[in-house]
Amino acid sequence: MMTCLAPAFNVVDVDIEKAIAEVTSVVGERPQLVTTRPGQPWVGLTSGFAVHIAHDDRTRGRIREEADRLGWAARNGIPVPAVVEARPDWLVTTRAVKGHE
Repeated sequence: MMTCLAPAFNVVDVDIEKAIAEVTSVVGERPQLVTTRPGQPWVGLTSGFAVHIAHDDRTRGRIREEADRLGWAARNGIPVPAVVEARPDWLVTTRAVKGHE
């Protein structure tokens, strides 16, 4: 496991590189991490995608719930970012378009 010391990203020791490598293989671009509120999933951004990465069981649940909510909204005609791929440890969506968030 590659260790990433990143207290700004809610955890002290996590294998973030594995998740980033998996996401990069899906979207074709390495996401850049952005600071989130404490206790939230990590967030990464690429030019066209938003990535939410879990760091514990609670944030895995939040990611699963968000994927479910976005899917429900899309099926019901509510404009939301599209879910590109959802895995237990991360979720990739399209980035919201200004004026359509």
